[in-house]
Amino acid sequence: MRRTVSRHHGVRRRGAVWSGLLLSGMLLAGCGRNGGRAGIVVGDTEKLISEMTPDEVIVSVNGTPFRRADYDLMLSGLDTLYRANNPSANPMSLEMNRKRRARTLVREFITKEVLVQEARRRGVKATEAHWKDASRSLAKLAASKNVPVEWFAGAPEAELRLAYQIARENALILALREAEFGDRLKITEADVEWARQSMAQYNESCDQTNRIVLARGEAICKRIRSGEDFFEVAREVTEDTEVPDGVLGEQVPIEIDDKRVRKAAFSLPVGAVSDPFQTEEGLVIIKVLERKGIDSPLAREQATVNLGRILLLTAHPVAEKSDAELRREIMQTRLKKLQAPWLKALQERTRFEYPNGTNLFRKGKAG
Repeated sequence: MRRTVSRHHGVRRRGAVWSGLLLSGMLLAGCGRNGGRAGIVVGDTEKLISEMTPDEVIVSVNGTPFRRADYDLMLSGLDTLYRANNPSANPMSLEMNRKRRARTLVREFITKEVLVQEARRRGVKATEAHWKDASRSLAKLAASKNVPVEWFAGAPEAELRLAYQIARENALILALREAEFGDRLKITEADVEWARQSMAQYNESCDQTNRIVLARGEAICKRIRSGEDFFEVAREVTEDTEVPDGVLGEQVPIEIDDKRVRKAAFSLPVGAVSDPFQTEEGLVIIKVLERKGIDSPLAREQATVNLGRILLLTAHPVAEKSDAELRREIMQTRLKKLQAPWLKALQERTRFEYPNGTNLFRKGKAG
């Protein structure tokens, strides 16, 4: 049994909890070919993506299906591109990226498909400039394989052929946006200079804040070295919501992500308190409570260290950016503002079908 529900009256289901994926996807999507009356068709099977067979449809946009097999293939292709563009990424980064993309992939398909359909309906054509911009990530992978980008159109791996197809569709989307918004997307030298000045002002503000935080950290160290208990001070001053009492406990080297913390943990004498030092999380003061073994590839047994930590949050300055990077960021911000009303109007003519339901990642509670 399936129900078609007018968008103007919302969507209701018995025995289901909406995941939020559908609604966020609807805010992004536009429209395309004439796929029948606009609205949302939702099936009753309540299947997770992981429970679907390769041929089962996750969602269709105006009749264009996105199957489980397409989902898996696209996710595999994104993994390949991420590795090519981040050759030094560690396994944890790769896994986190995969999980993040897995959660957004359906929404990304919806956005891409409705815009591509709209571009084709309007007869928009992509230029070489659009293609060059859309294929930037693919070009890096091509360079690593010492092949031209066009090679991917007939590559033996299906995921690489799909990556090429998506790049072509993205070029079409760039052309559509240019046709829709025209000069409103044009980035001037004055825009870039304004962005650069704003970034410089922000970084100066960060520096001032961090000088204050560093002075505070040095004062905390003096208190501890003058005899105050490390953990009593930690409970008073630390800004670490995950470790509010300062007790990190016993860890092995691989569990300590930040290299600076790991170095201090295995180089300071047992019982010593470090000077405050900057990490990705903020300004840190650590105390080495106990240590067993040596952090070395030649060690016969795995080393362990028992740590206390005080964390003071710091501001994060923005890294220096090229004009090209600033232009892309300005474009993204401007495009987001311009697209909202346009896509809202386009979605009124779109037909979405979810034959296996919309709880794609977790089960809803019946009742």
